[in-house]
Amino acid sequence: MDPVPLHDRALEAAVSIVANVKTAQLGLRTPCVDFDVRALINHMIEGNHRFTAIARGAPGSSVPTPDLVRDGALGPFRESAEAVGAAWRDPAVLERTVRLPIGDVPGSYALSMHTVEAIVHGWDLSKATGQPTELDPQLHDLAWQASKDIRGDRRPFGPAITIQSGSDTERLMAWLGRQP
Repeated sequence: MDPVPLHDRALEAAVSIVANVKTAQLGLRTPCVDFDVRALINHMIEGNHRFTAIARGAPGSSVPTPDLVRDGALGPFRESAEAVGAAWRDPAVLERTVRLPIGDVPGSYALSMHTVEAIVHGWDLSKATGQPTELDPQLHDLAWQASKDIRGDRRPFGPAITIQSGSDTERLMAWLGRQP
């Protein structure tokens, strides 16, 4: 499975979700307990810029986190999504070792982690703003394959939540620490 087209699809889905966020919704709480809608969109923009820097060989920690949403979320988010998508289209980036907060990893693994981040935070925004939350089956499969073996302190989104039943998307989000 080529990770680049799926990364692009996850980014496109996130752009669509952000495009449907209303200004009045920016203060709503999200399933990502640390963020309201505004802060989560800013976090996603920062993450896109961080992964752009990582793809270019720079440390991801060098990215500032200003409030970019004050004049509307879509423009800054779309620009950051286009930048990160372009940065990861170079096949050489996928083959080299890059540094993430969890350590040095293959570029292809880093890209899958960013894809999962776009998927999960897109779901957070959808849930918070009343948009559809079911994932494209291929994005679900990528997110599951990339995260099914994450254990302990490597869990980027929080401890798994046990649910008795639910859709594939709901079970994935519960595994990733979200209350569906």
